[in-house]
Amino acid sequence: MSVVHSSRCVLQQRDRRLLVDLYGHKVLSRDHFIELGHFKSVARCNARLLRLRQGGFIKLLRHPAWGSSSASHYMLSGKAIAVIAEALDRPPSEVARQINAKPALLYLEHTLLLANLRCLFTKALASKRTPFTWL
Repeated sequence: MSVVHSSRCVLQQRDRRLLVDLYGHKVLSRDHFIELGHFKSVARCNARLLRLRQGGFIKLLRHPAWGSSSASHYMLSGKAIAVIAEALDRPPSEVARQINAKPALLYLEHTLLLANLRCLFTKALASKRTPFTWL
């Protein structure tokens, strides 16, 4: 696996997993990253997300209806294409098409609710409080 360098960010294995999760969901919030187990603290999460933003791997998604005090939501940006293509063994053109597609804001709430559902499943499986052993 190659190491990806940016002027401000060297990707670690944890970062690659985070980017792959973001690719699968299209949009995630800081709280999603924490609940999915990428970080154990808000401070560490904020610091790393800032580095990934400065490095050009992720970007903030702003929506006028949310206002300035709403939670930040993140999407992949251009530098993530090579990382995702390598991690998932997909053609870079396919990954680029998906990353560069504008999110359908009408379905954004649905997308974020699906991420919430995954967080609930992840939490339940980690605590073994689920009868669904096949999950």
